[in-house]
Amino acid sequence: MTRLRHLQLVASNGETREDTCHHFNGHLPTLEDFRVDVAEDLFLKLFRHICASIAGETAHGWLAARRIAEAELGVQDGWTLINDISTLLHAIKVERAGRFSFMAADCPVCRRRVCEEEQIILELMRAARRRDSAAIADHARALAGGGEATRLILAAKALGPQLGERA
Repeated sequence: MTRLRHLQLVASNGETREDTCHHFNGHLPTLEDFRVDVAEDLFLKLFRHICASIAGETAHGWLAARRIAEAELGVQDGWTLINDISTLLHAIKVERAGRFSFMAADCPVCRRRVCEEEQIILELMRAARRRDSAAIADHARALAGGGEATRLILAAKALGPQLGERA
């Protein structure tokens, strides 16, 4: 098994974004700046690995995410979390207007930063953990680009309580 070399952020359609090499991402907030807790850190790590698989059309990220989830949570809870994150990603793919970017999970520099789209997702997850329906809807619509975001809302409501239990 070979690892994909990370040089740039990629969109969900697999295209690279200009000027986003990890050497140039110093303007993005760090995980500490964004006050990411343990549950959010695990979510973000798994989310990024799955994003990388979808964008690169490979199994590497899926396998890494499953390995991490099983080690952290056990087989059943790990698989459930991976499934719910996959559901969230499907909702993003279906309902988001425009490109979607994420930071590389394996890059020692990038994984410490949070891009704009990830910031919205983390706010969505925080609202879902609090079970704040109005905030969930607001953040889901922001992530979708202003549309109804029905799938995003449902996916967040399913995922949020799992993350809340792990805080």
